[in-house]
Amino acid sequence: MPLDRYAAEKLFAPLGIETFEWVAGADGAPSAASGLRLTLPDLARIGQLVADYGVHDGRQIVPREWLARSFEPRATVNDVTRYGYLWYLAGTPERTIAIAVGNGGQRLTVQPDPGLVVASFAGRYNDPESWQTSIKVLLDFAVPEAKRLLGK
Repeated sequence: MPLDRYAAEKLFAPLGIETFEWVAGADGAPSAASGLRLTLPDLARIGQLVADYGVHDGRQIVPREWLARSFEPRATVNDVTRYGYLWYLAGTPERTIAIAVGNGGQRLTVQPDPGLVVASFAGRYNDPESWQTSIKVLLDFAVPEAKRLLGK
């Protein structure tokens, strides 16, 4: 089954995601590493699924074990960042922060403990500096608000 059909059936439908676009590569097949376009609320739904260890509405959509494996560092990026299966990883093994980064400043940041999910779109495709907007949203707005709500 093609990747986009599989995702539509096994992931998107259970989450209520009805609208998506998956740009195909030169070979005509959707790429697992890029080209997926979702709305911001739908990206946040996926983030919440990850924060809830693969469970949505009481149903295990993504195996918890797979998420745990995807959060295992496979490569070191720099002193504070590692890379798992398509996730940049920060924090500690006990309090992992998983980050998915897309073209144009699209970013999904998930910290399962305490359940923090931040999705942001900058909308600046192919701009090498677009990551700065999503980092600003995360660090200047989301993190201080999360600390305030959590009393930390």
